[in-house]
Amino acid sequence: MAHHKWEDKFVKLLSVEILPNWERLWIQLRGNTTPVVFVFPFTMLVIASHSSIMQTSEFVLYHQEGDQIKYLPKSISNLERLETLILRDCEPLVKLPSEVGSLKLLLVLDLGGTEIIKLPEEIAELDSLSHLEVSFYGSSTSSEHAKLPPGLISRLEALETLSISVYPGDNWWNKSVESFVKEVINLKLLTSLSFYFPEEESFTEFKFVVGADIKFNASRDPQYVELNYGLISGQCLRFVNSERIPDAIVNVLARCTAFYLDHQLDVHRLSEFGIGNIKKLKYCIISECPDLETIVDSEERTESVFPCLEYLSIHYSWSLRSIWKGVVPKGSFAALRALSLYACPKLTYVFKSSMLQFISNLEKLLVDDCEAIEKIISAEEVTESCCISLKSLTLQYLPKLVHIWEDAQTRLLFEYISVYDCPQLKQICKDSELKQTLKKIRAEKDWWDELVWEENGIRSPFEKIFTPIGEGDVHSS
Repeated sequence: MAHHKWEDKFVKLLSVEILPNWERLWIQLRGNTTPVVFVFPFTMLVIASHSSIMQTSEFVLYHQEGDQIKYLPKSISNLERLETLILRDCEPLVKLPSEVGSLKLLLVLDLGGTEIIKLPEEIAELDSLSHLEVSFYGSSTSSEHAKLPPGLISRLEALETLSISVYPGDNWWNKSVESFVKEVINLKLLTSLSFYFPEEESFTEFKFVVGADIKFNASRDPQYVELNYGLISGQCLRFVNSERIPDAIVNVLARCTAFYLDHQLDVHRLSEFGIGNIKKLKYCIISECPDLETIVDSEERTESVFPCLEYLSIHYSWSLRSIWKGVVPKGSFAALRALSLYACPKLTYVFKSSMLQFISNLEKLLVDDCEAIEKIISAEEVTESCCISLKSLTLQYLPKLVHIWEDAQTRLLFEYISVYDCPQLKQICKDSELKQTLKKIRAEKDWWDELVWEENGIRSPFEKIFTPIGEGDVHSS
């Protein structure tokens, strides 16, 4: 096979004996007036298809316009300290030697604009690779042979940036895209992704984190919150530490089923993201948003809000005063099954009685460390009779809580109740109603002994389902 003149020079360069005291190597290619500088140690290699010199702080390789780079020599493996390999827009390049897998320190591999037919499986051995860009434009779109070996992407665990370009209509990609999406989901460090999705349905699962690196935020959320969010499948967006709401975030949120709003300093209500953009959410966590005053502010009737939401958890929201402000449209919160409120010091109640009709599917309610809470359900002057039945009610560290509810037309029943450090709460509900649903009680022994009963002798049957707890037994789960 005939070597091109650039490759002959490159092979000779790689075979030259490099002395330890060398710092720079100057090469004058025939026909060029500007010499090329090689700086030692070799950590960056740039091969450009254009006539201009591409300079880097560490390594530059220049070749004349008209030279056709179709492949790299196997001797590239000699560049053991290479960190960056850029082959951008070298269109005739159709394959890489398997020896590329020997470049263990490689961080960047840019094959954008090339006509690579297939990546070698040895690419998966590049444990340090953080940026990969590749174009599969060179082969026939009707071909179905694998251009990207299955399992290769998921093995590149250090990837932060990934871009794969193909021709629309490429048969191989259309049949393989879903399997590659599953591989991408496992890349925990990935922050930038560029993909072609032939159909909207192909984009079924993603987990994006946008904003300052969450590793630098000391999360105070209960451990189970982070764990549960990590187990969610579907379209997930975590938005961290931002002073504004970019259009790109809103566009992604409109496709999401899970949203984690984390350390946002200038959000006053969740509805600022647009009612239509949160209607698909099933899972929502709000944490460390000090200016958040309410979840939804709806002064005028509008479309239903959170019609699909099943889980809502709010933590460390110092200014939160209500879940909902204004008119509640029909169909809102219709699917809500679990609500957790933790460390919201200005919240004085959880629901207004008029809202109970919208949360009939609620199963679990946890209210923890909300020092201003006086009642769970706040009565309104005009309200219809309403009753909801929970599976569990957990009340912890609520020093001002006096009533679960106080309106005769409102009832909140439950199968399980846990109470800790709620000294003002003297009655959990009417005795006759306790008989209908209550199956288990967990609370401090002193609180249980001082509980007020309306009917004589009613306490005795409940002793069998009462379990005393101490501070070590309290958890937010």
